Amino acid sequence: MVYLVDDDVDYCEVNRTVLESAGYRAVCFPGPKEALLEAERNPPDLIITDMMMGSLDDGLRLSRSLRDHASLCHIPVLLVTGLVRELGLDIVPRDSQDLEALNASAFLEKPTSPSRLLQEVRRLLAEASDPAAPR
Repeated sequence: MVYLVDDDVDYCEVNRTVLESAGYRAVCFPGPKEALLEAERNPPDLIITDMMMGSLDDGLRLSRSLRDHASLCHIPVLLVTGLVRELGLDIVPRDSQDLEALNASAFLEKPTSPSRLLQEVRRLLAEASDPAAPR
């Protein structure tokens, strides 16, 4: 199960369709609170979340909450954002330490092609199922 967390309904639905067409089950959530509540009841295999939703750090707070939660800290988090392109901000993580500081497993800029999204989803799920896999 993959959770998509984004306040952009169209983005969520398009990517849900991409994931489902590749054989994944995917559910959209409009914000981090809803996703976190559902994750506590039904933990997903992966969470894809926008960095900025209602507030500037909604996605980052979600990833931090997951890392601080004993039963959810193993779930890989893929952060996505359009801020790089929209505002020209240099927030792209450059290495594993940057990702760790964001409490994320991976990072993609929006817009992302379906093939690139699926490539990253496959990689993260494979790593999550094989703890010995190189990171």
